[in-house]
Amino acid sequence: MCNYIKLSQEFCSTVTKNTYRIKQYINCCSKGIFYLITCTRCGKQYVGSTTRSLKERMREHINQIKNIKLSNKANVTRHFAECNKSNLKYLSIQGIEQIRLGTRGGDFLSKLRKREVFLVSITQTGHYCISKGSEKGNKAGKRY
Repeated sequence: MCNYIKLSQEFCSTVTKNTYRIKQYINCCSKGIFYLITCTRCGKQYVGSTTRSLKERMREHINQIKNIKLSNKANVTRHFAECNKSNLKYLSIQGIEQIRLGTRGGDFLSKLRKREVFLVSITQTGHYCISKGSEKGNKAGKRY
């Protein structure tokens, strides 16, 4: 799984062309992560989040892409099937931010959701979509 994860100090939105610094060291074992999936064939992107390890979440995405007939055909899965016949060589995954609560704690999931909305906004990946110009809202899809 970790072979697909790109370690870097920055990430770039393929829509806005803006580059952002990654402030934490994030690897496949990191938890509470925002991640960016990029289709390197066409440049379309998806921002997601997970409370589990990045490796666990990526395993799910990869298994869905490889087994399209068995999956729920989430937007990422559908895109990789349609764009490049589920070929994983075009899959790039980056951990872009890690959420940590302060010493006083707080509502982790609420903080995660708010920050994800912000990251989707700055990358213009579109809520529930893998790229700009996708169906507006597509709320039938499950958010991961």
